[in-house]
Amino acid sequence: MKRISKHVLLCLLMVGALAGSAFSQAISTAPYLTIEMSGAFLVADPTVKHDLGLTTEQSTRIAGIFATYGERQQAASNTASTDPKAYERIDIDTANSILSVLTSAQKQRLSEVTLQLVGVSAIGSPEVAKRLGLTQDQKAKAQAILLAVDKKEEDLDAELADSIQKLQEPNSESQRVAYEKEKNRIAAAQKPKRDAISKERKQAELRVLDLLSSGQRAKWENMLGKPLRHKGAL
Repeated sequence: MKRISKHVLLCLLMVGALAGSAFSQAISTAPYLTIEMSGAFLVADPTVKHDLGLTTEQSTRIAGIFATYGERQQAASNTASTDPKAYERIDIDTANSILSVLTSAQKQRLSEVTLQLVGVSAIGSPEVAKRLGLTQDQKAKAQAILLAVDKKEEDLDAELADSIQKLQEPNSESQRVAYEKEKNRIAAAQKPKRDAISKERKQAELRVLDLLSSGQRAKWENMLGKPLRHKGAL
């Protein structure tokens, strides 16, 4: 069976519309990636591409990077048992390759968009905590609040990944349709649990924001930049 990295799996769950909770899960289950590097994968989304103003040349180069990414993931499935870090290196290499295509202004905007989608959970990361100037006490309290919710999300993510990996790989078009239908059914069955966790996360995020001083809160709002708007709503 093909191995699906949690980071990629969760980014793919953002079907149809970008969802901050889904992306924050991807961040929490890929600790080897910085938030900036995780955000690089968002460039595959049409809304983000439009917001960044990618040129035709940039879009072509990035499409090639994602194509190579898929090929490397497939090849790594044959060696994962002997090299468990293989997927991590692929994710890191791919993120860096994507970021190298962007201009400084585009990377800055991608950082803002990523923080918007990750949400307040990003405050628990070392890089964002440093930019906000959090004290050790603030960091410890924020991480404790967020980790409690992260654990529930990670358990549910693991359950989803395990269920999908148990499915038989399709060998024909009809099997592929059935395979995709079953994947969607499995994901949909988790929706009530995900909705409940989403409510818990919102409450947790409010508690984290309450830990910030007025100056830190203003800095956080500034780091978010202008709101991301869906393509077609501009």
